[in-house]
Amino acid sequence: MPAEPGPGSALAWSADGARIATAGPKGVVRLWAALTGEPLRTLDAPEATADLTSLAFSPDGKTVVGGGTDGVVRLWETAEGRLTRSWSTDQGEVRAVAIHPRGEDLIITAGADVRLWKGQQLVLKLDRHTRPVNHVCWSADGKTVVTAGEDGTVVVWNLAEMKAGLESLGLG
Repeated sequence: MPAEPGPGSALAWSADGARIATAGPKGVVRLWAALTGEPLRTLDAPEATADLTSLAFSPDGKTVVGGGTDGVVRLWETAEGRLTRSWSTDQGEVRAVAIHPRGEDLIITAGADVRLWKGQQLVLKLDRHTRPVNHVCWSADGKTVVTAGEDGTVVVWNLAEMKAGLESLGLG
């Protein structure tokens, strides 16, 4: 697999281990066969001009999500490589993306902000970092998120407790 040159590089490995997604400058995303390195397809993003900084596969491998320097989140279906959704986070450069283990929610970081999205709807803002957050991942059960930032901190977020608190206030 040739690497994509330039600053906007990101990659993700599908849960079944069969495919790797790579991102390069100008929003180009390619899927590769993990074992052979053979190119499978280029994911379509006709309006994309920004570098992608983060990628993630859905647990079933049917979707790839990417975030870029333009603050836009893009979702592609992998079978045909078609862009299915995109929206602006209005928070600047997307640093990291992670898809919930069941595939329905996203955690997206931009700057020091950590946000939980359901589809294109912002559900929850998690504030504790003081500098940009570069890494995020879900626990296998989807109840906890871990983030790491340039402020030198790693934060473990118990979303199950937060959701229960929001529901008790009529907000969840």
